[in-house]
Amino acid sequence: MAASPQFRPLLESCLEMAFSHLRPLMERLFENADVALLDFAEKAESNTAQTVFFEAMNAVRRRRKAIEKTFFLELKRSFTEFPVQPAESLPTEPGQLSLVDTREQELAVAVQNAVQKLNARVMDRVYGLRQRLAIVNGGEAIAERAIPGGPAWLGDAFRQAIGELELENRVRVVFVALFDKYVLARAETLFDEYNQRLIDADILPNLRYEVRKQPGSIEIVEQTVEPGAIGEHAQATAPPPETGTQTPSELGDELFDRICELMTVRRGGAPAAAATNRAPGMSVVGGKATAGDSEPGMSQAAEYGIVQTTLLPRLGQLQANISSATTIISSDEFIENIEVDENLIEQLQATLLEERNKVFGETDRRKIPVADTNVIELVGLLFEYMLKEEGLPNVVKALLSRLHTPLLKAAVIDRSFFTRSQHPARKLLNDMTAAGIRWVDEARPGHGVFPAMKEAVDRVLAEFDEDIGVLEEILADFSNVVSELEQRSSLVEKRSAEAANGQEKLQQAREHAARAIREVIGNSAIAVAAQHFLEHIWADRLTFVQLRSSDVETNPEWQHAIDMARDIVHHSTPPQNESERRERRETLSRHQQSVREAASVLAQPDKEKHLLDLFTTQNRLLEEPGLTGHSPVVEVAAAPPSEKPESAPPLSPEQQRMLHELGNVPFGTWFEFTEAGNRVRRVKLAWRSTVTGKFMFVDKMGVKAYVIDKADMVDSMIGGKVRMIHVDRKPFVDRAMKAIHRMLDHGARQTAEA
Repeated sequence: MAASPQFRPLLESCLEMAFSHLRPLMERLFENADVALLDFAEKAESNTAQTVFFEAMNAVRRRRKAIEKTFFLELKRSFTEFPVQPAESLPTEPGQLSLVDTREQELAVAVQNAVQKLNARVMDRVYGLRQRLAIVNGGEAIAERAIPGGPAWLGDAFRQAIGELELENRVRVVFVALFDKYVLARAETLFDEYNQRLIDADILPNLRYEVRKQPGSIEIVEQTVEPGAIGEHAQATAPPPETGTQTPSELGDELFDRICELMTVRRGGAPAAAATNRAPGMSVVGGKATAGDSEPGMSQAAEYGIVQTTLLPRLGQLQANISSATTIISSDEFIENIEVDENLIEQLQATLLEERNKVFGETDRRKIPVADTNVIELVGLLFEYMLKEEGLPNVVKALLSRLHTPLLKAAVIDRSFFTRSQHPARKLLNDMTAAGIRWVDEARPGHGVFPAMKEAVDRVLAEFDEDIGVLEEILADFSNVVSELEQRSSLVEKRSAEAANGQEKLQQAREHAARAIREVIGNSAIAVAAQHFLEHIWADRLTFVQLRSSDVETNPEWQHAIDMARDIVHHSTPPQNESERRERRETLSRHQQSVREAASVLAQPDKEKHLLDLFTTQNRLLEEPGLTGHSPVVEVAAAPPSEKPESAPPLSPEQQRMLHELGNVPFGTWFEFTEAGNRVRRVKLAWRSTVTGKFMFVDKMGVKAYVIDKADMVDSMIGGKVRMIHVDRKPFVDRAMKAIHRMLDHGARQTAEA
């Protein structure tokens, strides 16, 4: 069934809206095509393969308009012939596979994969479009592929469009990747406005498909670095070495003993009952002092390792209750179920307190062994510190709070959780906290590592009983996921930096070629056709020579191209006398043949037209005496020696100092950019130009986020719009234990002074 006539104006409005979104995205695709193809050419395995990509650069320039025309015509057809579906590009029956052209199948698979990624990102908006467009279709449901301008149509329209490129299939597949990166990856707002247009037309305005998200209530910055202190914080962020000769284990024992002593003091107990410096031959087992069971001076941390407890059955039951309530839902549902208000942290704190109260049960707390009480309280303090961790998204805090009871059980089973940095339970908490800060985006928490974090927490709740080895297996699996994410991010970041470097290299080559052409022309009065040929065709020839050579000044190919440019100038100026006219006539045919052969490797748009204009003008200069009046001649004057480009205003002392400090910031340093609406974005320095001084920053996944001029960067840093942040790389539990010790010690001193 076709759309009702009353809805035709609405569909036309949606078509115009889609075009307005897609045109700038397609322009950006073509702007970056040269850089991508140049990158492939530089890494080509042979000269033949390199030539393929150089030819592709020229073919794309030549066929760009045709590609865009086909793309937008196909999209228009999806609206004007609604509810038509794009043709199936892959066989739907297994037996048909052998009938499909291998090249077309490879291209179709690449397009299909890109479309599926877009579908996954906009499934809620696609759902809304299907429901609303069914009304436009007279009440009949439509297939997802029939959505005009939808993901399927975008993919198929581009597949049809790049059919205009008569190139090897690997080049066309590269263009599918560019289409995914520069068009599909930025198409989400298109579908938002698409739905809004239909809602404004009063088509199912109350339809809902909601995913509730966390508010931006937690700051991303862990520690702000003032502009004057960049040099200090730009150094390696590893913690300073501890003084003395103690091993990490001994330091952990000492810190744990001291915390336990302070907690005992806070509860009103005698410090000696929990202190390391107890009477010789005394140990604390089950919270009672016994004689002769331990060596003199044995630390409390070591004694805790043999404490017997009655807490395990109670903890096991509590863990089972938590597991049954959370493991049956997906990570997306978990995110949706998070309470979206400013009281989330207070609610999580209340939940942790409730869990601790359930652990104590109805037992008189005064009768619970000191050892058990200390463990319960200390694990509780660790998780309270986690809830205050800056840079950790709320959704991760809510998820990791589920680990309170199982990790309390792990600490009761093996008290070295507090003292041994490689304890599986401790390392799992450290790694998951670090991954939450590094990889989970508050605006899109369901992407990246979060599903793996949810799976790991579910496994701990469901599988961990009393075997610490289970935690080792879960830790290993989670570490593999994070490692793969790091590798992907590193690869994307490397390619982003290479693309930025390639773009600058290409721009420098073009500028150098343009200067060389201007120098060759000098003050000569040459024909307009010759000037256009040199600036638009021959300059590209010089550009490609530079890209293939590290030192063009000593390159014979460069010198030959410059000599030929001079020869073109010579044959494109009016002859001074009859003798010169005769000499030119004798050499003109050979000269033009050489130019045509040299230009044969180029494939710029209108190349043949430029050649024809050049040769026609050169012939007319020799055939007509009254040259100046008949030939299109232009006098190009060389720039005066004193003329210089406009210089930038001098930097203030503060700007100079900031620029110097920024020059010493190492790659991998994190910055915070404040965007419009006070939205804060955290990005990493990935590349800095050695020529222009531009800075490039990438997001958490290594994708280019900003390229900013050094002057703008300096001003933004001074103005506070951009700030460098310091990430403390110490493991979470290490930091938490020291913070807890400081807090308890401060409280003890205040009590003593009161």
